[in-house]
Amino acid sequence: MEIYFFTIFFLMFFSIVEINLKDVKGSNILLNTLKFLSFVILVTQMGLRWETGTDWTPYLNHYENFRNEKRWIGYNDQLELGYDFFAHFFYNYLYGYSIFLFTNALIFYLLIFKALDFFSKYFFITLLVFYCLFMGNLGTNRQLIALALGLYSLTFLFKKQYIYYFLLIFIGYFFHATSLIFIFFFFINREFKGYLLLALLLGAIVIGYSSIPIYIFGIAGGISEDASKKAELYVKAAEKETAILSIFGLLKRLFFLFIFYIVRNKLQEKIPQYNLIFNGYFLGILFYFIFSRSLLVMISRGSLYFNAMEPLLIGFLLLLVEDKKKRMILIIPLFIIALIDFNQSTGAYKDLFDPYKGIFYNINYRRLIY
Repeated sequence: MEIYFFTIFFLMFFSIVEINLKDVKGSNILLNTLKFLSFVILVTQMGLRWETGTDWTPYLNHYENFRNEKRWIGYNDQLELGYDFFAHFFYNYLYGYSIFLFTNALIFYLLIFKALDFFSKYFFITLLVFYCLFMGNLGTNRQLIALALGLYSLTFLFKKQYIYYFLLIFIGYFFHATSLIFIFFFFINREFKGYLLLALLLGAIVIGYSSIPIYIFGIAGGISEDASKKAELYVKAAEKETAILSIFGLLKRLFFLFIFYIVRNKLQEKIPQYNLIFNGYFLGILFYFIFSRSLLVMISRGSLYFNAMEPLLIGFLLLLVEDKKKRMILIIPLFIIALIDFNQSTGAYKDLFDPYKGIFYNINYRRLIY
């Protein structure tokens, strides 16, 4: 785990530097240098991995299948068209899978850094929590690209540049169909009253205990042949699903929801984007309750996009404290939360992450892939 802890340590250190130097004259050069260094570390770690992370074999096989497939559309192992075209292009013109993964990482973090730079007020603590929260998704190539495109699209939504907003979601759809979830954000860029939020929360709990989620999901499958196949697979997976959702994860979400709501009035005065981010996080809670007793696969797939709001909201909390020394104290529990998130994120498939194996690191390690 030394590679991950090395990354976490440096992001913690950069967070401390930012707290002490933010708004200090002449500090922008240093902070931008640290951002660039963080970018290099994260892209290198994600892009130069080998047999590390989930879904390694399916994605590698999909890539190498282009040895026999001369087309990128209309074949048996086809995924979303955008990802197929992307992989087919690399296989035919650049060949190496590591080059393909490195480019994936480069695109992913470029979009993530742009989005975090736009929304976050304390970049490095936000990046740290994001890194720890999503480490368990390392390997889900298509959905990570869709996540990055969707998160970046929100910058255009907030600026009311709707053409770019919908265009990025549309592109994301061709990498992972679930990216259409970002369309929900179009309707929530406003302040909702507390009683409405409570009513929606109770309604989501009631719906979650009913058969409505399975019924609606089945109907949605009739939109197209591709959607029908996906719906059928998800419903069948739901019938076999025996996993138990993390009680800690649920309690943490509810605890933070309460905190983020309590401080909403104070923070929305300082952060114009606060309501958009808070409402996105709240949608994730609704999503959680609606599918927690029926389609757990929807929580793992769909809630990914809403979970991305949590690092931003956690970073916003530092604005509640004016004194730098008090901010240094407040950042300690945030570090602890990040470490817990990392452990929770990678816990289900820890053997796929530990130890980290890359094309230049732990190359002789033989991992059991499944």
